Amino acid sequence: MQYNFNLFDIYGQLNKELADFFDNKTIIGGSKYSKAKGYQYSQHETLQLIEFVGASKFEKGEKDSEGVPKIYLNNSVFRADVASKQMDIDTKNIVFIPDDFSSDIACTIYRRKFKRFAKDNGLGNTLNDMVEDYPFYGSLVIKKVGKRFEIIDLNKLRNQPDAKDLKSASYVIIEHEMKMWEAQAMPNWDLSGLDYKWDDDITVFERYGRVPARFFDPSADEKESIETVSFIAYDKKGKKVDSRLLFIEQIEEKPFLEVHWKKRKGRWLGVGVIEENFENQKARNAVFNMRMRSTLWSSKHIYQSSDESVGKNLVSEVRDGEVMYVTAGGQITPVNVQSQGTNDFNTTEDTIEKNADQRAFTYEVMTGENMPSGTPFRLGVIMSESANSHFALKREKLAILIKQVIYDFVFPDFYKSISKESIEAIMHGEEDYQDLLDVVIKVKVVEF
Repeated sequence: MQYNFNLFDIYGQLNKELADFFDNKTIIGGSKYSKAKGYQYSQHETLQLIEFVGASKFEKGEKDSEGVPKIYLNNSVFRADVASKQMDIDTKNIVFIPDDFSSDIACTIYRRKFKRFAKDNGLGNTLNDMVEDYPFYGSLVIKKVGKRFEIIDLNKLRNQPDAKDLKSASYVIIEHEMKMWEAQAMPNWDLSGLDYKWDDDITVFERYGRVPARFFDPSADEKESIETVSFIAYDKKGKKVDSRLLFIEQIEEKPFLEVHWKKRKGRWLGVGVIEENFENQKARNAVFNMRMRSTLWSSKHIYQSSDESVGKNLVSEVRDGEVMYVTAGGQITPVNVQSQGTNDFNTTEDTIEKNADQRAFTYEVMTGENMPSGTPFRLGVIMSESANSHFALKREKLAILIKQVIYDFVFPDFYKSISKESIEAIMHGEEDYQDLLDVVIKVKVVEF
């Protein structure tokens, strides 16, 4: 098919959208045209900082201004792991409910077959990945790929940062790094004109966005636009930009499902456990490294004397049993380098940890730790109920997404994999044996 590049520059549009995502800041709580300034937000920078925290790495290097290595005391990933534990949804949570009394046996058989199907297809691992990413990043995105689905790496996603959701976003772009031979294996891709060897690395942008209808049909109304998906090879070789439209077609809607840990107006990316504790993490590292420097100083032995004949370094210049001569009036006294801020450090660290627990609902009752001495039992119950309610809401949101994924992508393949007539052997003592036996007894009693 011939495309009218004179009426629409798809490469220029891609560059414009990428520049918007990486370079522009979204203003939240304010406006460009009013005195309400709000604050600036960058989805790209937020995700980058989340990755730094997840890897326990400092953004500005691993050493301080004096060249001393800094220590990253991570108190965020633990809380994200606690949240994932509370979200735990596994294949055992997928149950078959009978429509009527006569379907009990079928449900028992289907449940057993589905457990084997899920294990063979790695569904359990996929659900675990969803559960881990959801609270960590704050958003989870599922993309429909034909009759299957995949979890989108948010660090490869470039979308309108202030969109309400991906389906209504003006653009959604996924960056793919691949070998040329991988691109050659893709059906319907036009690779002619690309100057690459078979094992060269290429960057391909998968773009979802509208284009003028005249891009396909010059006779179309100039005000009409259509939703499309396109794959564009894009690479810089020196000063030359090698771009190529590999594939484009019209679609009804963007093929994404999504769920967010905590949604905030003015931004698409949800606020997850890691981002919720950005400031606590910075404060924790700052306080801990100051405490380490203080401990380092307090471990030194420094002396002072008015006698110039005393050695400059008592450790290296004075031997065991040596007699030292000090002039009249001269003394050797230690310099007090003991840390004076121990209590302040302890108080600050306790405040940081308490605030982090409040933000992430990771009280002792949720982590299995002992409650502080003297905590009333009633207070422990209230904290447990509050945390459970918080995580129950998040779990419900995730369950709705997983249910849609199971219905749309898993069940169709599952039902195709089983035959209408089959024999299922359930031995005495096996799981489901008693349930099936109870159903059979009920059926026989009714028949009798």
